[in-house]
Amino acid sequence: MLKMPQVLLILCLAGATHALYKQWIPDTNYENKTNWDKGDVPCGSDRVQFSSQRKVSVFVETTHAVQEMMLPMDGEIILNSGAGFYVFSGQDPGCGAGVRTKFKDSESLHWYNPALWQAAATLNDLQDGHFLFSVHEESVPCQQDDVIFKALSSFRVDTTSSQTTIPVKSVSVLGKVVGILLAVTVGTLSTMNGSAVQ
Repeated sequence: MLKMPQVLLILCLAGATHALYKQWIPDTNYENKTNWDKGDVPCGSDRVQFSSQRKVSVFVETTHAVQEMMLPMDGEIILNSGAGFYVFSGQDPGCGAGVRTKFKDSESLHWYNPALWQAAATLNDLQDGHFLFSVHEESVPCQQDDVIFKALSSFRVDTTSSQTTIPVKSVSVLGKVVGILLAVTVGTLSTMNGSAVQ
């Protein structure tokens, strides 16, 4: 029986699709409310917790108030220009009573999961949100596709595979095309794990 990576490789090699722009959907941005267990971005009355046993790479776009922040043993916070954190003394009036909120685990996001990709015919279509419908398995990038990771974002991607490389036409991270994604040094943890993407 064929495994998912083998089925995807066969679909790619069959030439069933033309070259497309394929964008990785998930991010590990602090401001993305889907990354938090309570479904909201923490505010000045909240206590923020990152799992102490997980590697995290989190991009922070703006300044945030918190009551307390528990950081991981192995992780990084990537601050945009002007971004940061400060401790709010007392109750933040726009925040309510405050909660303990945890950053969700992002280590299980796998390259070969078709639900984690969106495709467009052109880069402009991708940026404007004009995505193409495709067969689920064809959503995963193939050797003729350009892979895009959103600018002003951090991400985690598990590229574990029986193959040593995952061929794609190009990879763009933070708006720059890179030859091998493992060479990207935006942050040591925002790069991929597993197979090399070439």
